Amino acid sequence: MSNFRPVNTKYRTIVSEIPHPDSRALIGELESLEPRSLAGISPVVWHRAEGFQVWDAYGNKWLDFTSAVYLTNAVANMGNKDLHRGNII
Repeated sequence: MSNFRPVNTKYRTIVSEIPHPDSRALIGELESLEPRSLAGISPVVWHRAEGFQVWDAYGNKWLDFTSAVYLTNAVANMGNKDLHRGNII
């Protein structure tokens, strides 16, 4: 029995279980190919993205938190001289 409950807010619309049952096989295949550093990332197959939001093919919409994580890591690994020269952002 599923504990799924729909969500409908300004920035999130969840209309199905996450991951959607139809995308579980693809997620399993991707997990076998992706590096371990991606372990724990939300099990979602993006269908489209716009601005700071992403959608799956099943009508679920939420905030794209993953790009912020990767950008933060990239900035943290750059030298201070790059930051001071204005080469970032």
